[in-house]
Amino acid sequence: MILHERFSDRQRLWLVATLFLVSMLSYADRNVLSVVIEGIKRDFALSDTMVGLLIGAPFSILFALSGIFVARLADLHSRKVVLIVCLLVWSVATILCGISGGVWMLVIARMLVGVGEAGTAPASHSLAADYCPPEQRSRAYAALTASAAVGGFVALTAGGLVAGRYGWRAAFLGMALLSLPVLVLACLVLVEPRAATIVRRGEHPAKTDLLRQVRALAAKRSYVLIVFGVTLYGFVAYGPLLLAPAYMIRVLRVDVAQVGLTFGPALGAGTLIGSLLGGLLGDRLSRRDARWLVRLPGLGLLASTPIGLLAFRANDSATFIVACTLLVGVLSACLPILFAALQAVCGPGRRALATALLFGSLNMIAMTFGPLLTGSLSDIFSQTQGVQGFRSALLASIWLLIPAGLIVIAAGRWLIDEVES
Repeated sequence: MILHERFSDRQRLWLVATLFLVSMLSYADRNVLSVVIEGIKRDFALSDTMVGLLIGAPFSILFALSGIFVARLADLHSRKVVLIVCLLVWSVATILCGISGGVWMLVIARMLVGVGEAGTAPASHSLAADYCPPEQRSRAYAALTASAAVGGFVALTAGGLVAGRYGWRAAFLGMALLSLPVLVLACLVLVEPRAATIVRRGEHPAKTDLLRQVRALAAKRSYVLIVFGVTLYGFVAYGPLLLAPAYMIRVLRVDVAQVGLTFGPALGAGTLIGSLLGGLLGDRLSRRDARWLVRLPGLGLLASTPIGLLAFRANDSATFIVACTLLVGVLSACLPILFAALQAVCGPGRRALATALLFGSLNMIAMTFGPLLTGSLSDIFSQTQGVQGFRSALLASIWLLIPAGLIVIAAGRWLIDEVES
């Protein structure tokens, strides 16, 4: 029996909903730093370059390096167990962020958050692909993408309110406490769908050496181009969008609590609506031609460029919020379709590894160098432009959406021939 045939639509709903909650927590824990970074900068006397480095490198490098190892475990063993252990690790690490006595302790704690969250996407995406048939996967990945909206909303809204009243340390500790009920739910609801197959056949999927599996993925041009395009997109997601709360505080003169109450809902609404619409549209168009799995998000990335330029050229918070909501919505519509394209070409025995390599590139390169690039440009531009130099640095990164979109569209040339599921 094909794995997804074991589940009814009602069971799939509960399973994907649980994966959604676990993923939501991972986004909440990682994004709370962006809304409290100004308080950390003040307390630890950091430059903008150090702020960019702190936001990106400690988390992203460990996330990328750990992701491949954890994904290998997920491809060979129980993805449910992998996911639960990861949840425990990053929750404890978030507590350590809140009790950090200095910047280096905070750096180490962020590294541990990266280690814990490294297995979330690979295990979740792999499970979703086995829970759902191909024609429903864009919608399943839309739910996982939408988890970023809720996680971002929780981090920015609740985190901003708590930080504004009790300080940035309390915001970290509050995020960690949210993990307990979701941890219990994951233990009770999630199942490992291939467990029965492994026991019956006495074999593990993908039980070949790691290097051979990586080479098999690297040989797929469509896969490589998707990873490359998503990585370039990450320079915007982890540059201008991640630093948008700091931009509102510094350039638009909005206080931290108000940032949480305005940008948090904007980010949440844009991501939620965009990802759900993108998932539905991706499933519908891909039935006609699988190449729409890359054509549609590629066009979306191109269309996002003028919206992003409008957002960061705005001089009032209302215009900025509206433009950012639209920008986040269009970008979020692209992601679930690209995740479905990735699972279509990677092959059933390499699901977690394929996702880990994608997120590894996204985090090792984009999350490390995106905030660092933007922070460095801000320090350079601010020497002559003052506070407006921060705006110029954010605008410069938006232009990367154009090559990202063109690269993703180009993947359609090889996608049909490389589909394995």
